[in-house]
Amino acid sequence: MVSGPTIGDPWTPRAPRHQPAFDPDLMTATDSQAPLRIARDLSIGIETDDDVTLTLGAHSRRFPRRALGALAAVAQGPRPFGEIVRQLTGDAATKLDWIEASGLVARLRAFGALTDGSAARATRKPPRLSGRDIAMHIELLDDRERTRAFIAAIERAVRPGDVVVDLGTGTGILAMAAARAGASRVYAIEASAFADVAERIIEANGHADRITVVRGWSNEIDLPERADVLVSEIIGNDPLGEGALRYMPDAVERFLKPTGTVLPARLRVMAALVDVPATVRAKERPTNESLSAWRNAYGFDFGEFARATEAIGRPFYRLDREMEGWRWIGEPVQVFEAQLSQLLGEDQSISLQLAMEAPAAYPAVALYSVLDFGAGLILDTHPGRTRNGNWRAPVHLVPPRSDGGRGGGCVDLRATWSAFRSQVDIQLQLMS
Repeated sequence: MVSGPTIGDPWTPRAPRHQPAFDPDLMTATDSQAPLRIARDLSIGIETDDDVTLTLGAHSRRFPRRALGALAAVAQGPRPFGEIVRQLTGDAATKLDWIEASGLVARLRAFGALTDGSAARATRKPPRLSGRDIAMHIELLDDRERTRAFIAAIERAVRPGDVVVDLGTGTGILAMAAARAGASRVYAIEASAFADVAERIIEANGHADRITVVRGWSNEIDLPERADVLVSEIIGNDPLGEGALRYMPDAVERFLKPTGTVLPARLRVMAALVDVPATVRAKERPTNESLSAWRNAYGFDFGEFARATEAIGRPFYRLDREMEGWRWIGEPVQVFEAQLSQLLGEDQSISLQLAMEAPAAYPAVALYSVLDFGAGLILDTHPGRTRNGNWRAPVHLVPPRSDGGRGGGCVDLRATWSAFRSQVDIQLQLMS
């Protein structure tokens, strides 16, 4: 749940290293010496002092006014891509000048305003997305509590003219929120195929002049300038599952100004005791009822299957809405807190005791994250207090006592974590 300042009404829409940040399917346009010219049926509308609208047939798109310079460069005759970029930047161009100018010319080429005559209008290949990618990003956008918290933090931190880095941009929603808050430039870093989708969403919402989609892993790319704000939502189902403790400190060191702001600033990993319903437990571990049913159906004894799984520490995962009605049998306990700007050099560990406030047939420990954006803005993802969240809480079943007793009273928890682990290692023991 979000606590602290009010977030407000729901928001409605209002690469490899050194690689230029535009669609790789258009790279041939940058490498080719084929002269580009203005499309014959292009019409130009002046919107504001900053924007123009270009129209081709039934398609219209807004571009920064600087696009007129690119069109003027070929007004007297066709020119290759590189010459148009040089016309825009001049001889003393910096790396940033080149990135911005080449990205603009590539977008004009993609739209069809600049053409080599090989087609009436350039077309893009559809992005290659998996069903898992699509489902994940639908869940992320449906998680309004999470997204509003990040947008509220961005609106508080970003000032007009700021440079922002969005680490793991996904659909680009946080990058667009930063541009809307006044950022002059946003570098939206994305290693997956969703970079293509993000670029198109950003263009469709009129922010392509200020947001550069950078393809690649953040620790393998460079940026031409340092940022005032770094924002990232790479907290996984397992809180460490997307490498937040590894990638965020690296990005802070290489991309952020010394006085810059990190969103979120801190990650707290919490543990809460829960009684797993018998029907759920039966799907995750063999039960006496299962063993009896299998023996009656097949004539074989699967007792060794049950014994082999008794001490398994691997969790199973559930969305908050899938845990509705589960009994929470203890107060949450903080396992650890990490500053997301600081790299942990070695394994860290802690031992805790979690008190059981009520008897439980199948006790378990659910891990979840609390994100602290600073100034009192907190995103608490306790699965018993949220609905429609996108995180699947890892649920660790407490092994039964070796002497066959049911135990009760408390659960001993030992946790180990580091920047280079993909999950928090949890060991549990039921105490008498």
